[in-house]
Amino acid sequence: MSIVEDAGPSLDPRTIRWGTYALSALAVVAAGATWLDPGPWTAAAALLLAPIPVAITLAWPQLFLVTTRGRRSLNPIAGAGALVLLVAGVETDFIGLETQIIVAAVLALACGGIGWQMAQRAQSPVPISVAITALAIGGFYGYGGFAVADVHFDPSPGAAYRAAVTDKTVSHGRSTTYSLELAAWGPVAAPSSVEVQEDLYNAVQQGDQVCLTLHPGALRTPWFTVAPCPAATPA
Repeated sequence: MSIVEDAGPSLDPRTIRWGTYALSALAVVAAGATWLDPGPWTAAAALLLAPIPVAITLAWPQLFLVTTRGRRSLNPIAGAGALVLLVAGVETDFIGLETQIIVAAVLALACGGIGWQMAQRAQSPVPISVAITALAIGGFYGYGGFAVADVHFDPSPGAAYRAAVTDKTVSHGRSTTYSLELAAWGPVAAPSSVEVQEDLYNAVQQGDQVCLTLHPGALRTPWFTVAPCPAATPA
């Protein structure tokens, strides 16, 4: 008899499964809201909601197995909120990535270990799949959660800098990316490249300057934004 059966009707497998899917959807909405409302409350909601469906999935991994091409594995849908946080984190421009990578690695290993232990306890037929899925989700949440917290809990107005555009490049693949090559500026002592939106890419030319706003970061990892410099007003 399984743990779910022993627990009685209050832990009906369908309720657990569909409740987890609903929580995962809410986590995605909350993480997506950080783009629309870049404030501490939306960030807090996203950071709190994302781990909940993951925890439930790891507590009852046998309820979330799927079969793809004849192979059983753990359904990764519980990590959808963490994945959206990762995308938000990757789109943030930081000065240095060491801390984010360390946090992501630590959480990935911790979640992978927890996933393995929970799979063994539940006698899951695919413990390796459970562990690998948990490891990936932990890494997503570690990097994305750190980035969102660092940016959205940072109340500083930022310091203004300017940098000259030395080159422009466009890369075509699954998606098109627009990059500006910038001369050294502020704490960045060497030329660097930054990905920008298409409208900013088209608004500046080689030799122009862009305006950067550097923030210290709530978690002490500096991040910055790039924008066109305002046109000079006539005297």
